[in-house]
Amino acid sequence: MLKKVPVGHRPRSIGFLPDGSRAFVSLENDGAIAMIDSQAHKFLHLIQLEGKGATPKARPMGIAVHPDGSTVYVTAGSFGHLFLVDPSKKSSSTSIEAGQRPWGVGVLPGGTTVVTANGPSNDVSFIDLATKSREESERRHSALGHRRRRALSTQASR
Repeated sequence: MLKKVPVGHRPRSIGFLPDGSRAFVSLENDGAIAMIDSQAHKFLHLIQLEGKGATPKARPMGIAVHPDGSTVYVTAGSFGHLFLVDPSKKSSSTSIEAGQRPWGVGVLPGGTTVVTANGPSNDVSFIDLATKSREESERRHSALGHRRRRALSTQASR
């Protein structure tokens, strides 16, 4: 181990800028993310995630970074939102309703769509970054469930 860096309460996930200079750590109990200098192994800044959601306080979980490093995407668990954080301004620029308890997050190649994995609803949400809107994941969930049931019934009849 090189060094331990205290970051905050209940760290959940970590993401790095493409050049490796900064790390961002989700802090579930603080409703924030920590910005770390990855080279000097030093805490730099706490970025609060605030807004109106399904619960009174954001509970940051998953983190993904845009391929060009311009935005850090943070899922907020039971709060139900995806936060977009500008690392150069050290602040959240906006949040988008993402689904029921989004935890995991990823950016599709090309950087135009973010996908969240939503726990209790057993689905994923596709978020168009140009329009900052969510494609309905229920349709995907229902179609997937239908294909699974059909595949299972086909296997059972063999």
